[in-house]
Amino acid sequence: MEAIILVVIGIVFVFIGAAIMKGKTQLIHSYHMKNITEETRKPYGRVVGAGNLVIGVGIALDGMLTIVLSKEIMLFTIIGLVIGLVLIFYGQFKYNKGLF
Repeated sequence: MEAIILVVIGIVFVFIGAAIMKGKTQLIHSYHMKNITEETRKPYGRVVGAGNLVIGVGIALDGMLTIVLSKEIMLFTIIGLVIGLVLIFYGQFKYNKGLF
């Protein structure tokens, strides 16, 4: 049951990440975007959305592997979180000039 929840959570992250990458930056809290200009909104959305997408893929992949192998493997979740957070922090610092 927990594995199915992981897959669902991962898919939700993937859809949110894809939506942000396509330009729905209103899904991001406004205080994270207070220094984002119209010119930097698209590249910012692509980087932050990619980060969310990577996190979602890692979570969903671990859930699917848990279902198939009947063994919990958190490797892809950890890798996805690290890479995804690096992308999100990169976007925050490059385009927003800080976290808030």
